[in-house]
Amino acid sequence: MQESLILVDEFGNRTGTAGRGDCHLGQGVRHRAFVTFLSDSAGRLLIQKRQGSKLGGGRWDVSATSHVRSNETFAAAIRRCLSHELGIADGLVPRYLLSYTYLEQLDGRAENEYCSLFVLSYDGPVVANPEELESYRWVSVSELLDWYRSDSVGFTLWFGEAFERMVRYPLQELSDG
Repeated sequence: MQESLILVDEFGNRTGTAGRGDCHLGQGVRHRAFVTFLSDSAGRLLIQKRQGSKLGGGRWDVSATSHVRSNETFAAAIRRCLSHELGIADGLVPRYLLSYTYLEQLDGRAENEYCSLFVLSYDGPVVANPEELESYRWVSVSELLDWYRSDSVGFTLWFGEAFERMVRYPLQELSDG
């Protein structure tokens, strides 16, 4: 059975639901999604290299990203994604930073999303799901900024959209302290 995703307007207001496949055909239909960055106590961010077979695969990406299903809250969707992709079943509390729209054409499909950006503090173990990612790294914000700006093609476009917005926040906004 196909996932049912939440359709939204340009302000993120729910307008209906549609199947995941339908949301990504042609120009796509705007739907609710999220991107997350995990930050450890040293101020580093976790990034993952997407599995080559995935949309945007073979490139570096945010800590975790997915869609919000029609029967989920953002918090439930983030927990589901962190558990599935990174083996993190902790009761983490996501901190909302901002939302934005995002559109990218990808080989006859499209990501047409209303993305909400969250950060989470985490210092525990990571158990990477090899079906979802090839590898992961913890990287300081300044190192990641230099790396991204010197090699943006090595990153997913949605990583850049989220990361460029996130780094505008003071670092204390990215931690619980």
